Amino acid sequence: MNVIRLAPRRVAMAKATPAVGRFYSPSNRPEGATATSEGFSKREQAEEGQYIKKREKEQLKAAQKKADAANEEVRKLQEKVHEEKK
Repeated sequence: MNVIRLAPRRVAMAKATPAVGRFYSPSNRPEGATATSEGFSKREQAEEGQYIKKREKEQLKAAQKKADAANEEVRKLQEKVHEEKK
């Protein structure tokens, strides 16, 4: 009878161990290695170059538009001066 009484205690005392553990693979690169890799930096430089080119192109168009408007104003004023001289 003694064996029967001990059996439930042994079952109750056994701890549940996790069946699945999380295993992380060892990293050969430190954190942020993607941002410092050569391919990433080249791509980033290319994108920055494209952005700067696009921005400069927009600024040039705006400056040309402003210059054209100023030239048109000058032309109108010159015509007005020539008409008044006659």
